[in-house]
Amino acid sequence: MNEYIAIKKNHEDDLINLNSHYNWISICRFLVFLILAFLIYKALSEPAVIYFLGSLAFAALFFYCLKLHEKISQKRNITKTLIDINTKEIQYLQGDGIPFQNGMEHTDSHHFYTYDLDIFGNHSLFQHINRTYTYIGNRTLANLLSTKLNNANIIENQETIWELAPKITWRQRFAAHAIITNDNRENYEKIIDWSHSTTIPISKIYQVFCIIMPLMFIASLVVLYIKGSDYFQLTSTLFTLNLLIAFSLVKKIKKELISSDQ
Repeated sequence: MNEYIAIKKNHEDDLINLNSHYNWISICRFLVFLILAFLIYKALSEPAVIYFLGSLAFAALFFYCLKLHEKISQKRNITKTLIDINTKEIQYLQGDGIPFQNGMEHTDSHHFYTYDLDIFGNHSLFQHINRTYTYIGNRTLANLLSTKLNNANIIENQETIWELAPKITWRQRFAAHAIITNDNRENYEKIIDWSHSTTIPISKIYQVFCIIMPLMFIASLVVLYIKGSDYFQLTSTLFTLNLLIAFSLVKKIKKELISSDQ
């Protein structure tokens, strides 16, 4: 139990640092957004290369801040989950209850031993040993406890357990990622259905267009920098067209994500 207490304390310290970084990134992102808005306003009111290039630079910086903010947010969620995992292990070892799923849904009154031996349900064998956090993991453990294994399978399972037993950090991180996905039977079946669905591929012409347009925009930036503001309209037009292409691709990707989550 002392090991779980120490691990929990380390994660709590990590969470304090992550919260600090999270708040600082939030402030930086807001400041970058204000500067970006100012530069865009100046670029529209006073067509000048410096404002246009500054807008591009701060737009890139803003998206970087968004990505960094998202990364830290994910780390915070993982760390909070790791704290919860160790809290439950400590609670279990202290005898303050069994904070794990009891597998009641696997109860079969007609099974030749699981019902009589209380393999599933409150205070069951399943609940004591269950550390699964995915639908498939839960079902696999239930099948193992409901099936009479031969000696070879038993030895193989024992060897796997002995290999994973000392890898507490790896096991808990794996469990944390499984927990935050909020996996269940319904979500699992949705993913399976989505994987069997068909999607309309992007045409070859559109793919070529997606390559050429960014290159033309980059070329226009070079010309704008060398020749001056006479080419500002061309660069703005190409920038707008590239944005439209990007939004169309985002729309297609978003549609796929929504389909996989229905």
